[in-house]
This record gives sequence, C-alpha cells and structure tokens, in this order.
Amino acid sequence: MFLHLGRNISVRIADVVSIHDIRLFTAPGAPGCDLLQRQRAAGSVIDAAREKQPKSLIITEKNIYLSAISPMTLMRRARQTYGTTD
Repeated sequence: MFLHLGRNISVRIADVVSIHDIRLFTAPGAPGCDLLQRQRAAGSVIDAAREKQPKSLIITEKNIYLSAISPMTLMRRARQTYGTTD
C-alpha cells in the first residue's frame, strides 16, 4: 500500500522508516537539524509541501520527504492501511 504525502507524491508504506514532526529537524539546536542539512546537501530531500509550510518529515530508506500533512494524520493513514494499532 501507499501513503500519500501531498503534491501527487506517494511512498510505499513498507519503505517508511519513521514519521516525525518537522520541528524536531528545523528548530534552532534541534537534534535532527544536522541530519536534515546533510541530506539536503546530498540531494536526498524531496519537498512534497511545495509552497506550504512543511509539518512532517518522513524518513525512508532512500530519501527524506517533507509534507504539509501533519505527522499524526500520516501515522493514522498508515495504521489504517496496515490495520494496526501501534
């Protein structure tokens, strides 16, 4: 199954490693700030938020995606697809 991230971008749910609030990666002194900067420099960040402010950061094995959809909504969609409650 696939998880729609916005802007006609979807990823396989099986490829999703984690879904996070973007503030963990963008706030000054945030623990993930370096990771996001390194991945941007490497060209591994795909912006599915486009002109909108990103709310979520989705990590897959190959790329990092930014989405304007809230992390809670994305997690709920992924759980509904898999039918789990984790």
